[in-house]
Amino acid sequence: MSSDFSQFNTALIWAYNVLLYCIPLFVILGVAQIAVAIAHWRSEKRSKRLKRAGVLFTAAALMPLVLFGLWRGVIGPSLGAELTAKYDLSREKQLAETSILRVGSNVSEIDKLLAEVGVPLDPPKIVVLNFFATWCGPCLAEMPHLQQIADKYVDHKDILFLVVGREESQETLDAFVSKNGYRLPFIADPKRRLYSEFAKESIPRTYLIDREREIRFEIVGYDQQKLEELDMLISELADEWIK
Repeated sequence: MSSDFSQFNTALIWAYNVLLYCIPLFVILGVAQIAVAIAHWRSEKRSKRLKRAGVLFTAAALMPLVLFGLWRGVIGPSLGAELTAKYDLSREKQLAETSILRVGSNVSEIDKLLAEVGVPLDPPKIVVLNFFATWCGPCLAEMPHLQQIADKYVDHKDILFLVVGREESQETLDAFVSKNGYRLPFIADPKRRLYSEFAKESIPRTYLIDREREIRFEIVGYDQQKLEELDMLISELADEWIK
């Protein structure tokens, strides 16, 4: 257990388990006190034994409330914070291993790469670049939300949303768009030419690239909260350009 959690959380778990075992122990001791009191009914200690049994039964009855409060108020939040931190660290390590470009990276070649696939960016635009595949479950779940965000900026000619079908043909993408009624532009990247500039593996991936060709935001995987953050950042960048 100590290898899984910090010493503090390990101590909390041990304390919780000790208190948990106290419940049947108190009941057994209470029953024993009553049994002794009955066996020695004429003894002067009878009342004390019965009172002691009552205290033990009361403690056993209250112990679940103590355990509930301990778990909800201390152990749960502490374990949750530690597990979240470990998850974030593991995820960041995974992103570092699978990503080539991250937030802050310059992608000055993006205009040239997109021009090669028929998407010229003249004048420079804010680009929301999404890597997608028709067989990818998280990609399919994410796409309606990305379309909703794109619809909000449909009249902003300086903002480009672009979905790149990794290892897909244009015919497959066109059929997918027609079937599902998406209005986003989809382009094929059958040989990972564009994708390999950004990452080694894992989709969906979404990048927000500003006019200076710096990656300002990234999403790896389907993350509703990050999509909302993306929406706000796009709005902020658009406002900066107007000012």
